[in-house]
Amino acid sequence: MIQQALILAAGLGQRMYPITNIIPKPMVEIFGQSLITKIIDELYKSSIRKIVINLFYKGELLKKHVEEYVKNNFFDIDLHFVIENELHEVWGSIKKSLIYMNNQPFFVVNGDNYWIDRGESVFGFMQLKWQELDMNALLLLYPKDQAIGYEGKGDFNVNREGRVLFPIVAPLPFVYMGIQIICPKFLQHENLEKCNIFNIYARLKYKDVFATLYKGYWFHIGTPQSIIETELFIKEHHLLSI
Repeated sequence: MIQQALILAAGLGQRMYPITNIIPKPMVEIFGQSLITKIIDELYKSSIRKIVINLFYKGELLKKHVEEYVKNNFFDIDLHFVIENELHEVWGSIKKSLIYMNNQPFFVVNGDNYWIDRGESVFGFMQLKWQELDMNALLLLYPKDQAIGYEGKGDFNVNREGRVLFPIVAPLPFVYMGIQIICPKFLQHENLEKCNIFNIYARLKYKDVFATLYKGYWFHIGTPQSIIETELFIKEHHLLSI
């Protein structure tokens, strides 16, 4: 059972201006709760007790926000922070967290993520799909045409076995949700700190990169307007009680 996670929370959140002039994007609130504390709630409910968070933009403010939340809710969490001196791409941030992961698989979660489970928790669902002997990574994807607030071209496609297809070419019916499981052995490679998550797998040419589709509700929180749209959708579809 995977009991550790990395939350990526270093980004500038430029599309969320002017809100991110004051707070980092993971502190943006939906119905009065910040994105990052909701993620911590979901991890804790899924018995994930070691949480590593990388910080850069307004890092001290975010660190204090998380520490106070964990303390006030009496969460028994092994909490660590990786303070970055410069902004790295995702791969560099992931590699910096490895000193805390004891060479065991771990979740990687974008710190600006927002979802609502429909039934089983997203982390429990992915645990069931994870096969450590056969997989180097397991990405969580969402159908592009169902993604609330998403207007991009999509990120990946998969075959019938659930393998991510390379090269990454259109059509791309699925969006990467910003949640994955990674096996540390997958990271023992050349210096790739400047690579982002959307090209790293194709560049490494690994075959054992899999994906699974999420069956709950996922919201793309990218702009101030998307906050309004997300809260409206949740109210209209009576999702607060789920």
